[in-house]
Formats: sequence, C-alpha cells, structure tokens
Amino acid sequence: MKRTAKPPENPAAQVLAIMQAADERERLRTSAEGEPWTVEFCVTMAQATSLLRSDPRFMAVLIDRDVPRLEWEKAVRELAKTAPHATIMLASAHKQDGLWQRVVENGGHDLLLKPLRAGEVRRAVLHAHWYATTIHPGGAA
Repeated sequence: MKRTAKPPENPAAQVLAIMQAADERERLRTSAEGEPWTVEFCVTMAQATSLLRSDPRFMAVLIDRDVPRLEWEKAVRELAKTAPHATIMLASAHKQDGLWQRVVENGGHDLLLKPLRAGEVRRAVLHAHWYATTIHPGGAA
C-alpha cells in the first residue's frame, strides 16, 4: 500500500516566501487557499532570518531566485543554518542542468519552477511538513 503525505494538521503551520514579484506572490497565495497552512511574505534576508528565529512554526522557506540583490546560494546556506527544521526551496523561471543539485549542495531541499503551480506548491509543502515532523519533530510546531 502506497503511503501519501498528509497535510499539516496544525493550521498555524507556516510557509515563508522571500519574494517580490506581485504575480508570483498571488500564485502562491492562491495555492494556499483552502489548505491548512498559511504563507507569509518578506523581501529581504534580514526579514527572513528574523522571522525564522522568532517563530518556529515555519516549516518551509521558498526563495525566489529573481529577488534583486539576493545571492540565492548564499541565502539557501544561511537559511538552512538558521532553520534546520525547515525545508528550503528555490523558485526559478529557468530549469538549468544541475540547478537542483546546486540547491541541495547549498543545504536546500527542492526546486520549484515558475510560474508556480498549485499542485507543485502543495506537493512541496506536504514534503516540508513530512520533513519538519519526521526528520526534525522538535522544529515546526
């Protein structure tokens, strides 16, 4: 029997998105409608690390590769250290050879292609929930 990931039961579970583009924010916001998790947005690494340090409920962090003045590889490494219980994901409009591997090598977990699609976002968040509750059960509340 194949097991499937259950959605998070805690309605306070959070996804943090470092994202500026209004259209991608709206796609992500729409993907969360009707789901038992919510999305919080920020636009800088300083905001992201502050939020992650102050609120352990973030089970996933989505970094938009196209945020100006954000070095995504450095951001992935820093966020992986700041919130080891969270799944770090990169959103990119470009599917380049080896990009997923670079995400993983820097401490990330997943790559989502833009424009974001609700099904892919849901799959990634379910994986994040599994990771936060199975691998790091003391992390995301």
